[in-house]
Amino acid sequence: MLGNIFEKRLKEVLESTRAQSIITGFERHILTEDLCKRCDFIRRLT
Repeated sequence: MLGNIFEKRLKEVLESTRAQSIITGFERHILTEDLCKRCDFIRRLT
């Protein structure tokens, strides 16, 4: 889980190391999360 907005502020979740890794990966066209690696959505963009 990336984060729970009922326990943390959204800003804290989005600034977390894991979220930043996902964002940086997307910017570099690298899928870092297992769920992202299995998702078919990326195939529609290429």
